[in-house]
Amino acid sequence: MNYPKFFNRLWLWSQAKDHKEFIDNQHGVKAFQLQKLQKYLTENAETQYGLAHNFAKISDYETYAASIPIIEDYTVLNDYITAIAAGSKNILTKEKVLFFESTSGSSGNSKWIPYTKALKTEFQKGVATWLVDTYRQNPKVFSGKSYWSISPPFKSKEMTPGGLRVGMSADTDYFNPLDAFLIEQIMAVPSKTIKVQDSNAFYNDLCLRLLSDESLSFVSVWSPNYLLQLDEFMRTNWIQLLIHLSKSRRQFLQSLGPDFDWKMIFSNLQLVSCWTEAQSQLWLPQVTKILGDVKIQAKGLLSTEGVTTIPFHGQNVLAYTSHFYEFKEISSGQIVLFDGLVIGSTYEVILTTGGGLYRYNTHDLVVLSTYLDQLPVLQFIGKSNDVSDLLGEKINPQHLYPIFSELISDKDYNIRAMYMHPVKSGNQVIYEVILESDSHTDFSRLSPIIEAHLLKNPYYAQSRGTGQLLPLRIQQVKIGFTKSLLNFYKAQKQIKDGDVKLPILFKLNELTSLINELTPHD
Repeated sequence: MNYPKFFNRLWLWSQAKDHKEFIDNQHGVKAFQLQKLQKYLTENAETQYGLAHNFAKISDYETYAASIPIIEDYTVLNDYITAIAAGSKNILTKEKVLFFESTSGSSGNSKWIPYTKALKTEFQKGVATWLVDTYRQNPKVFSGKSYWSISPPFKSKEMTPGGLRVGMSADTDYFNPLDAFLIEQIMAVPSKTIKVQDSNAFYNDLCLRLLSDESLSFVSVWSPNYLLQLDEFMRTNWIQLLIHLSKSRRQFLQSLGPDFDWKMIFSNLQLVSCWTEAQSQLWLPQVTKILGDVKIQAKGLLSTEGVTTIPFHGQNVLAYTSHFYEFKEISSGQIVLFDGLVIGSTYEVILTTGGGLYRYNTHDLVVLSTYLDQLPVLQFIGKSNDVSDLLGEKINPQHLYPIFSELISDKDYNIRAMYMHPVKSGNQVIYEVILESDSHTDFSRLSPIIEAHLLKNPYYAQSRGTGQLLPLRIQQVKIGFTKSLLNFYKAQKQIKDGDVKLPILFKLNELTSLINELTPHD
């Protein structure tokens, strides 16, 4: 009996109800969304937050928008989160808080997001729709075992004064006990069995379990850089890893030679799901190379706070059955619902969720590409609060993606990675591009090419024109810099390996000391 296939079918069958709800209501999205909003307000009217904002008197969206302030900064919630952490009930939600999940992202301090049964259900709705649709597009994706992101924890689990756990151990924590049990049966690497004594032991155990499984058909991770870490560990420790495999498996893998890719190792691997947008796009050429003939699926916009988009019919569409969504047009500040979005315009995503976030600005930037029936197709392009603005230059990572992607993809340069940061020089500032490569190319000639691209930003052009900004310069670092930077960054931000979105634009003084410490010296 094909046990992985059996449990896959059983688990997908358990998700069919949520997928059907998404399908059945996709021509009545607005009514569904407004009904969801009213449910939040009714159920939480007697909470501390609900009483303070008169939830009981709100009967329509217009009143909600006029009465409830948009949370632009997480610190507004500090008193509420502190009360929940201390053990107080009925603060943001009537429903019990099960645990907190910690998030940091590429900027700002750690934030604790409360998780309730309702919020977990909302995540499940998005995931169920995504994976059932994926199965219908290609059933072979679920013909064998799966690997879902597991990372060594950055530290031991915290407990709040009120006894709430901080931090999830694995992606399966998003699910209810039954679904979590079924998922564990289809995992090539069950989260509860992996060793986490130290990073090396973790990756050794993880890679051994992956290499031992010939049925692996689906891989779901967050950061594409995490795939590159796994691949590097396998290649670096290839001989030692093979020793511990069965004789037949070892002989097969030995026969592949040094230039193997993942499709050669895992012949049944059909699909890899990972971030492909914003800064993640810069890692895709390397990921494509290591995977071989394996399709990459663009993972939707899922964050600790909630789900915004999910893969559906090959596009990332609004996960409208999960939460209530508003959108803030970036230039005008106008707030619209999904049906007020304009193709080509950029918006910040504002969430109201079952976890007790009301009009919470995620600062995730999305662009409306098109509509799939009534469903907005949204592209994530970065964070609105990732701007470097020392002298009015207003540089956003979005300005860097096109030119960095073009240069990294150019095989003539052999560039592994690129980053940028500002450096003070007296009363002036220089933007320095950190370029990782072992090539002997004179990369200084790329300075005018990159700067010409940046000068298309009128704020940058003005700062250069007034002499406040000096001409951009390039510093080459050796291969291995990104790995060291990644380790430092995840430790500083307290982020798990698989969740790291390594920024390409750093703030003043954030990278200078690292350059001195991490740049190899001859």
